[in-house]
Amino acid sequence: KIDENDEWAELACSDVHSSGGLWKEVSIETSGPVEFVMTDGNGKYDKSPEEGNYTIPGPGVYRLDNHRVLPPPEGPIFMVVSDLDGTMVGDDATTLR
Repeated sequence: KIDENDEWAELACSDVHSSGGLWKEVSIETSGPVEFVMTDGNGKYDKSPEEGNYTIPGPGVYRLDNHRVLPPPEGPIFMVVSDLDGTMVGDDATTLR
């Protein structure tokens, strides 16, 4: 739920496909700060460490991790490749072209 013009609006979260259902996401169109709470839909609410509602300062990408609103992780994006059958990546006729 988000506080929009002093009225709570309920937004549905969707699964982040690459997380196998462990992460949820929601997109909110806003130009200013947003106050929000997380609920299980059955009356149980998650609170910030200060025992209040969560807030974000404005547009951007954020994550809620261990009861704290944080920016996304920083650092380079990389891929880990494992050699399971004894052929190294790029060690065949197709990738050597």
